[in-house]
Amino acid sequence: MEPNQILCVTTTLPSKESADALADALVRKRLVACVQVQGPISSTYHWRGILEHAEEWLCVAKTDGKHFDLLKTAILEQHTYDEPEIVAT
Repeated sequence: MEPNQILCVTTTLPSKESADALADALVRKRLVACVQVQGPISSTYHWRGILEHAEEWLCVAKTDGKHFDLLKTAILEQHTYDEPEIVAT
């Protein structure tokens, strides 16, 4: 990522508690300016060959490009999913 890019980085978590914990950790580490936690949301997806429906919480983290690699690592370290979605726009 370009250092001066402004990014919104999103991921979903299975509970408000886990979403709030991730938000707190990312802000405390100063990897993001803020994280908005939204939910619950309804997600539909395939997982291991089965159509799944889940209630999730969406985290939208606002940061810049110079922090993205550290932010991604921090999300992966704390996330509860085997393969968390991390989308940067």
